[in-house]
Amino acid sequence: MQYKIKLGPRAYIYPIVALAVCFFMYLHTRKAGQAYRQEPRPVQKTSLPADTELSGAVDMDLPALYLFGAEQDIAYVDELRTALSGRCSVLHIKNAGDDVRSYFGVSQLPCAVLFNKDRDKIADYAPLPSKEELLSKVQDSLK
Repeated sequence: MQYKIKLGPRAYIYPIVALAVCFFMYLHTRKAGQAYRQEPRPVQKTSLPADTELSGAVDMDLPALYLFGAEQDIAYVDELRTALSGRCSVLHIKNAGDDVRSYFGVSQLPCAVLFNKDRDKIADYAPLPSKEELLSKVQDSLK
């Protein structure tokens, strides 16, 4: 006895669709693998303009307070350094040009910007408050 089996269109369509899905998965993984093997792009280093003056050293393990403005505008930089020593680095940036101000997000001078250890901006003090106010605000932000 011989049986005849009639196959419907699904018997042909499903294997073709399964093979097409496998082929597209293969192409996708191949392109994703190429993306991982590409050389990393060089990091574009931004440098400060030549006429910008810096005073102070930044310890990368501590939060940092950046003071922007001329020396006559910020007369208490050294006092801030001694008051915040061991808790926060203080850096005075003099003659900050437009590109430096836009990089740090500074809109007016003189001002101060406080960064945490990961160099994320915590606070922006503009216009620059008095020494006592700035010191208390920075100490409150560092708690």
